[in-house]
Order: sequence, then structure tokens, then C-alpha cells
Amino acid sequence: MRITLRHCIVMMVVVALTMGQAAARGTAEELDEPMVFAGWSGSEEASAPVFEEKISRWNEANPDNLVEWLGWPWSDTLDQLLIRSQGGERLDVAQLQLGWAEVIAPTGLLVDLNEVIGEAWLEENIPAASLEAGVIDGKQLAVPYTSASIGMVHNPSLLAEAGIDQLPETIEEFESALEALAAYDPDMVPYAATTTDAGSVAQDLNAWFWTFGGQIIDEQGNVVLESSENEAAVEWLVSLKERDLIVMDMSRFDARVLFAEQQIGFYDDAILAKGIAIDNGIPEDDWDDYIVPMMRPTLSADDDPQSVLWGHQLAIFENARNKEAAGEFIKHLIGEEIGVYYFEQSGLPPVHNDAINHPSVTEDMWADTWLAITDYGRNHELLQFESVSELQSILTEEFQAALIGDKTASQMLSDTAARIESVIY
Repeated sequence: MRITLRHCIVMMVVVALTMGQAAARGTAEELDEPMVFAGWSGSEEASAPVFEEKISRWNEANPDNLVEWLGWPWSDTLDQLLIRSQGGERLDVAQLQLGWAEVIAPTGLLVDLNEVIGEAWLEENIPAASLEAGVIDGKQLAVPYTSASIGMVHNPSLLAEAGIDQLPETIEEFESALEALAAYDPDMVPYAATTTDAGSVAQDLNAWFWTFGGQIIDEQGNVVLESSENEAAVEWLVSLKERDLIVMDMSRFDARVLFAEQQIGFYDDAILAKGIAIDNGIPEDDWDDYIVPMMRPTLSADDDPQSVLWGHQLAIFENARNKEAAGEFIKHLIGEEIGVYYFEQSGLPPVHNDAINHPSVTEDMWADTWLAITDYGRNHELLQFESVSELQSILTEEFQAALIGDKTASQMLSDTAARIESVIY
């Protein structure tokens, strides 16, 4: 993993300050300060009251282990976590974006949560796919806070109008549905595959690679883009472009707007898609006539549907005042009571099995379906690299070249592999 120049400078400065700061502060135990819960959501206007309530409920029940919030804008949070923890400032529990644990892990700042919370408790109470996303070098360095996937949604009314009476489950059925939509209305976009916006393109393309049996990086860290499986995936997507079943210059934002205008049959998005669609004009009382989640089509009928994990995680820092208390606070945050409360307030799915199986969740068709999609979720393969943004841009640029016919699928994959290898090795 490569660390950016910015992070290197930050690390050098904070390490130089650490000894003097630590001497001046004394130990956290001596000061008996509250535990620090750091992140970004508790500082955002929309979610701050929910976070205040979560912390308040803990503090009322645990007066000897009080918690206080420390937050920054999302764009500053990762840097602040690195600066403060490496500078000797105490952090106890942190909210992380999925993928940040991979960036922080090489610094040795994160606690193995199997040793603090207990591996047995985690395996008994948290779905395996969500837990696996926080395992780095054999250690459980993060656990899910809210976990979903980048899945797919469709417009049932539009599909019915086009004569599609069964939701496609395989690639063959999906392709037939796209052709039916195109025949019904040549001006619409049957499948709004993201073809611009590097982060979204890389995520969705990764899911299609998995669908065809390929991958980007193998378990030993080798770039394995040049495979017959990936070539088949790219050639299939190019064939959709050639038949105008997908289009160029389609971002996730554009897809959301056009979907709400009923100009799209299918597209990829996160669990927040329903709320966005309602904000964009889909009737709230009749949303399930216009936007419904679905499993990604599979190559063969007996294959597992693929999805890229999306969500937030929680971690404990090595300089936590009381690691055991911090572990109990995490149990509080992800447990049934708070998990259901968070879901009811925000619509974000819980991660504790008891909360997932609570009637508030199981009777919510949207959330229940998305949790089923998430059961098949995996980490986007480029997230393990600190240079993820650069790598996603490389993959997107090369994929676009294939879509417009400047490169064959084979050449695109070969060139992408070479460029990625030059960055990560």
C-alpha cells in the first residue's frame, strides 16, 4: 500500500510533536476524561440529533464511562484521525468510511476487535460478509456500523409497459429485458450503467467482473485483470453500448435524475436510492410501483448474485483510555436497540442479527431486500490500496476506451493491469 505525500508529511510532523504533547497531557487514566467517539455523521445537521441520542443513552447507563463526540466534515475526517492519533491525542472509538481501515492499518493504530469485543460474540451477532470487510491481515480491525451494498434497482411500471412480466435473474434474461425496453421506447436508456465518475464505474465494473467469474486483485495481491472471464465481461458491456442499451457519459447522479423521470429501466445504486428518487419526484406513497431493489443478474441460474459492499465501520484506537469500555460502547452502537432506532430514524440498515430480524426491518420491503443483496457483498477490490482514487481513475479511463472502440477488451485489460501495477508495486 502506498501512502500519499500528504499523509507522509502529516506523520512526520505529528511524530515529532508526540513526546512533548504526551508529557504535558499525562495519561488518559490520570485525567479520567470521557471516551472520545470521533467521526463525521454526528456533526452533520441532519444526523446530529440521532448521534446525540445514541451517546445520551449510553451516558445515562454508564456514568463511570462517559462518551463525548468529536467530529469534522467527512472530507477531513481521515486526515484528522491520523494526525491526532499519531500525535498522541487520545481517540477511543472512530466512525470510518468503508476502506479507511486499510489506510490506517499499516500505522498500527487500530486494535484487533476479536481481542476486545470477542471473536465469538462478533461471529454470533454480525453477518459474516459484513465482518469480513473489516478483516485486514487476519485481524478484525473494524466492524460494521451500517452495512449495505451497491445493488441494482428497477422500475416495475416501466418494465410492465414494455411487456416484461418477470424480473430478469440471469444475464440472458437481463439482456432480453433491455432489448424489450429499447423496442418499447427507443429514446430511453434501458440500463443506466455508470460510464463516467470513476468511483462508481470502478465499483460497478468490479461487480460485473465477479459476475463473469473474474477479479482485479487475487488473494496474494497480484493484478489478475488479464483473464478470459474479465474479457467476457468487458465484451458483453461493449456489446450493450453498441446496441444503445447503455450510453456514454452516464454518472450516478444523471442516472438518478433520469430514473425518477421514468427514462431508465435499470441502474446501480446504494440503499439511499429510494429517498433520492422520492426527492426527485417519485410519488412517496406509490414508490414501490416505480423503484424496487433487485439482485444483480447472474451468468448462470445457479450462480450467486454479486454486489460491492457499501457502508460505515467502527474501530478502536490503541491509545484508547479503556479498550474494554470502548468495546462495550461499540456493542451499544450496533446492538438491537440502537440499531433499530438508527434504522427508524435514518433508513440505514442495522448490522446486528437481532436488529436485522426486528419487525421494523423485516416488514420494510426495501430494507429487507437490500439486506439480502448485502449477504452476497464483497469489498471493492481496489479499496485495499491507499491510492484507490488513482486506481479507479485508471480503470475508468481504460474501460471508456473499450466502450468507444479505441481498444479491444483484451488490450484494455492489459493496459489497465500495467498501469495499476506501476502504481501499487
